[in-house]
Amino acid sequence: MLITLISFLFLAFFTFILTKWLIKPILELNKSTKAIVAGSYKEIQNKASSDEIYELTDNFNIMLKYLKKKDDEVFKSYSILEEQVKIRTKELNELNESLDLRVQEEVERRQSQEKYIYEQSKMAQMGEMLNNIAHQWRQPLSVIATAISGIKLKKELDILENEEFDNSYKIVMENVRFLTKTIDTFSKYTEDNYNIELVNIKNVISDLIIMHSDILKKNFIKINFDIRDNDINIKTIPNLLSHVSYNILINANNALIKNENLKEKIINIRVLKTKENVIIEIEDNAGGIDEDIINNIFEPYFTTKFNSKGVGVGLYLSYDIVVNQLNGKISVDNGSLGAIFKIELPYSIE
Repeated sequence: MLITLISFLFLAFFTFILTKWLIKPILELNKSTKAIVAGSYKEIQNKASSDEIYELTDNFNIMLKYLKKKDDEVFKSYSILEEQVKIRTKELNELNESLDLRVQEEVERRQSQEKYIYEQSKMAQMGEMLNNIAHQWRQPLSVIATAISGIKLKKELDILENEEFDNSYKIVMENVRFLTKTIDTFSKYTEDNYNIELVNIKNVISDLIIMHSDILKKNFIKINFDIRDNDINIKTIPNLLSHVSYNILINANNALIKNENLKEKIINIRVLKTKENVIIEIEDNAGGIDEDIINNIFEPYFTTKFNSKGVGVGLYLSYDIVVNQLNGKISVDNGSLGAIFKIELPYSIE
């Protein structure tokens, strides 16, 4: 009898600690995530007593601040991108003189404009990625809420077993770690870090797939990732490589969405290596790019005209990054299924 009483008191105390330490912060995260989708960026008061939950809540609040800031910036500036490109194209077409001074001024203006377009494109991408994160967080937060509700109910009914508690605890912590990983991946992408680092290709592509997985599932797109060697490492600039890969992946996604006649939508990603370089191929089955424009899609100020075909400004930016900053090559061909983008990178850009 005494043992039963002690066990009951211990279980009640442990459940109380769990409720204070884990349930309330998680429910707050769940509530805040739903608010993000609705357009609210109210921060959570961080009262978690667990270091891991405290850190997660703190990182979540940091993400909220960053999301609100970037959301405001995208709202103010993204709408002018197309108009700026049209204006710039018109100015270039009207340029008839080749005086040295005028050419030099034009080059400087063009470089400034390209930098501006790059920044606007990156902000637009971050907006898409944050939207993906909000969608991805729904399921794990739902799993966490369900597990915790189950524990609470069984505790109230006095039928909670230690084994059931342990299983629920493992489920909750696995999902907490997933939430933390998505924040870490996004943080790496948004860093203005252009240092040369040793990068594992599999990790770069895998992180991108994870960040984009919810939208791919929503659009019924299957992604196949084929890499025969998990230890392919190159010395490059991680953020720029991620930016380029994301651009191409988004382009394939958009092309597939716009092809309504496809019974099955597929993106194939292959990583190959030769003695000289590493090759990343991204292929879709959307039918390919029109032959009359395929040789021009990497040209500046060209691709927005063909946005309805699934190509955009990001392709020129990708070309500029790969060729001029990563010392590589990028090309596109039409295969039997659709467009195949090929990125060739050296093992080291040093």
